[in-house]
Amino acid sequence: MVEPNIYDRIFQRDKDGQAILDELSALFYDRPSYVKGDPHETAYKEGQRSVIALIIRRCGLAQEGIDGVHESSD
Repeated sequence: MVEPNIYDRIFQRDKDGQAILDELSALFYDRPSYVKGDPHETAYKEGQRSVIALIIRRCGLAQEGIDGVHESSD
């Protein structure tokens, strides 16, 4: 598995990576995934959204490590 600090370096610290994440977020994350009457399209859009959510979470995990904040996994 790719370390969260790599996601952070690419998508948060690099201006080109930030632009890519901004575009992907606008296309696939910052929009409703529910399609009335079409559960298949809803599932498809939610799948797209989940990929961007993973990238955002991984960047956040790196920031927690950088800031010295760690949640207990107990």
